[in-house]
Amino acid sequence: MLSLYYNQVKRFTNAPAPLTGLVVSSSNSTTHIVPVHKGSTISSQAKRISLGGTNHIEHLNKSLPLRYPGLRPQLTPSVIQEIMEKHTRVAEDYKAQLKHLEKEYEVLRARLKKIEADEIAYQRLGRHEFEK
Repeated sequence: MLSLYYNQVKRFTNAPAPLTGLVVSSSNSTTHIVPVHKGSTISSQAKRISLGGTNHIEHLNKSLPLRYPGLRPQLTPSVIQEIMEKHTRVAEDYKAQLKHLEKEYEVLRARLKKIEADEIAYQRLGRHEFEK
């Protein structure tokens, strides 16, 4: 609740902001979501989800070695936790973040198509013709 107050006052410095939003609190094993409307919590709509940081670490612990088998020895639980902590964040503006990610995805997709086209040309022409 205090972070909601701090962030809304920080964002709207000219006028007192009505405290309305969602308070999301995540711990090792659970996440709590509490809606706030005009400064009052709506306890009847608060939710507890049995999903927390430990679950994320377990998921990364299973999926990263599959994606990067050569890194299996280096992917210790402490390294995986560090990866999660460094690369997990919450978007301040969700719609803007989605647009940004869509643009990044399109750029990466175009690069991948170019790499695939080069690979096909390399295979068709042979190594010696391609390097000329």
